[in-house]
Amino acid sequence: MSTGSVERSWCVVVPHHATGARLARHRIAGELADLVSTALLADLVAVLAELVGNAVRHADPLPGGVVRVAWRLRPSPDGPAVQVRVTDGGSTAGPRMRTATPDAIGGRGLHIVSGLASRWGVERDGLGQSVWAEFDPAGRPVRTWWWPDERHRRAGPAHAGPPRPLGCLAVSKRRKSERAAEATPKREKVRDIFVPRPFEGLTDEPEWIALRELVPAASAPLRLTPELVAEHGDRPVTLATVLPMAAPAITKADGRVLIGLQRHQQSGDVSRDLAEALLSALRTEPGGQVAVPPLPGPGPRLQDILVDGPLEITMHDGFEFWLDPGAADDPTVQASLERANSAIYPTVRLDAARAAYWCQVPEKAHVRWVLREDEDAALDALSRLSAAGTLPLADGTKFAGMFRAHGRLVPVWDLPEEVPATEWEQPVTEFAKRYAEALEEKEPLDAAGRRARQGLLGRQLTLR
Repeated sequence: MSTGSVERSWCVVVPHHATGARLARHRIAGELADLVSTALLADLVAVLAELVGNAVRHADPLPGGVVRVAWRLRPSPDGPAVQVRVTDGGSTAGPRMRTATPDAIGGRGLHIVSGLASRWGVERDGLGQSVWAEFDPAGRPVRTWWWPDERHRRAGPAHAGPPRPLGCLAVSKRRKSERAAEATPKREKVRDIFVPRPFEGLTDEPEWIALRELVPAASAPLRLTPELVAEHGDRPVTLATVLPMAAPAITKADGRVLIGLQRHQQSGDVSRDLAEALLSALRTEPGGQVAVPPLPGPGPRLQDILVDGPLEITMHDGFEFWLDPGAADDPTVQASLERANSAIYPTVRLDAARAAYWCQVPEKAHVRWVLREDEDAALDALSRLSAAGTLPLADGTKFAGMFRAHGRLVPVWDLPEEVPATEWEQPVTEFAKRYAEALEEKEPLDAAGRRARQGLLGRQLTLR
């Protein structure tokens, strides 16, 4: 573990929904695993998950329906100091610590943050609300049990005083564990490799990205290669934005297979994850529980097991497409479905440009467009439009910024909330023409274009 002597920082955005905390945990764990101790990393992951979860549950999103997550690592003589910061669109009440009874399900989030971090606080500005937590090696708190009632609060190191001799029962359990470990063969460690463009080579790469990062409820049929059809039969396979409990795959009793793009566990190669989920479902008996490893290791990717082609996307207002006929008649299933549907924000797929979507979040509306072109070429074209003053879609709109997702740029525009999605087809069509013309210009950017490029980079965030 080495942090060097240079301060380092990271900034990403995650979706403003239940998967946001999982994405934030995955990212900070991957970036800091080799830079901080295991104990500190565990505390950072726990605190960041609480802060992102609070932002999703209790605050509005930032423009584009996202939450911004940042962390900074600063070397010090006592060890690395880390600050994490979560920025959202703000809330009416603001973050506050609540008193939770011992049997309460929630209400302990900020108590956990306060106990694990050296200090924490809240900052507000015209753009939103930031909750930060600092981990100072010289000022780490003593671990406590999280009872708000001080009568139940106990502080102190986990093992105070000299070590005590083990009793016979403890020795027996230890020896039994050692014998079991000796008898169990060691599992080969799976190395995780990050792939920045997991959907590269697929005809509809921007739509794959959009369904994974932008769209709450949609589906599309997939076609297996002839080799897989010969091995497993011609089973219908459907790609879904998300499945119940963010499961990676489901197999139905009639043989149908559903694959979820937005899932809890993932490796550094999304394409490999999805391929392994699909193959695991095909190997599972129809109607059975699909077991998918979190780190699949080397193996086939989507590009190897699908017949490539444009995605035939169906947008959904709810998740009824999950269910078998008649399943919604069950009151328990109906209640679960209503809870899932309540998290969907209105989203419309625009005909004006491939992988362009209109969405409406509370008090705001946006157009988000996954650009097909190489990042540098797309950024230069957007910079030319910005320098010319033609970057907004129309009067009354604002270019909010852009984020990078799976190797492609996704510009975001703020729109008037009261204007329906159909009214933006023409403005997006006209902007697409301006963008295409800007792509054709091969001369280097002039001074105004370079300044515009720097401004755009300052409003660019990375989403993995």
